[in-house]
Amino acid sequence: MLKQEIIDWLDKMGISNYSLRNNLVDVDGSVYLSGRNLKVIPVQFGIVKGYFNCSWNNLKSLEGIPQTVGGYFDCSKNNLKSLEGIPQTVGGYFDCSKNNLKSLEGCPQTVEGDFYCHRNKLESLEGCPQIIKGNFYCSKNNLKSLEGSPETVEGNFVCYDNDLKSLEGSPKTVGGVFDCSYNNLKSLEGCPQTVGDDFDCWDNKLESLKYLPDIKGQLLCDDHLRESEEYYRWEFIFKMNQRHA
Repeated sequence: MLKQEIIDWLDKMGISNYSLRNNLVDVDGSVYLSGRNLKVIPVQFGIVKGYFNCSWNNLKSLEGIPQTVGGYFDCSKNNLKSLEGIPQTVGGYFDCSKNNLKSLEGCPQTVEGDFYCHRNKLESLEGCPQIIKGNFYCSKNNLKSLEGSPETVEGNFVCYDNDLKSLEGSPKTVGGVFDCSYNNLKSLEGCPQTVGDDFDCWDNKLESLKYLPDIKGQLLCDDHLRESEEYYRWEFIFKMNQRHA
């Protein structure tokens, strides 16, 4: 695009506080392009110091998005099949939910907030960051295992309503809730070692609670598992902790 065409498009989108650097658009603030019926982003953003929101459009690629985003990045509710070209550092939450993604390859490796990739067609979590400082939502995909998950999630890890047959690859540590309900699990083998809040394994095909981790909150499971030795052990420890809280 010619320089004047770039300026005209930015003005039309209501974007101000920008500067042009070799046809790259740097913004000293935020960019809000949500719900503009965009099929492409016709300019190339460079550095956006605030958030970048291009959700609720018809984007099939992320061509034109910034290289660096200081705040959150939201590309949810588009028609994306790839995260190619995504900024590798996001200063807030990252939301790529409700697209047509089968893979997270190319996603940011540093995310300072929550990570949303639910309601896609993901078959694997390979490529996601190894440390999530907020919550991680990967529910309602086509996951059969959790291989490729972050090693540490400081908030909640939510993977309900997939096609999980194994918890191998789960984060080793989850600071908040771990929710693996509504899957096809027959065993908890491979689940996190430590869960800082509730553990929800409701509505699976579990035959026992063997491999149950250290849980700081409630244990939510099917009724037939509440007569197990593991459940009684959790219940005893949970009540003791409440007495000394």
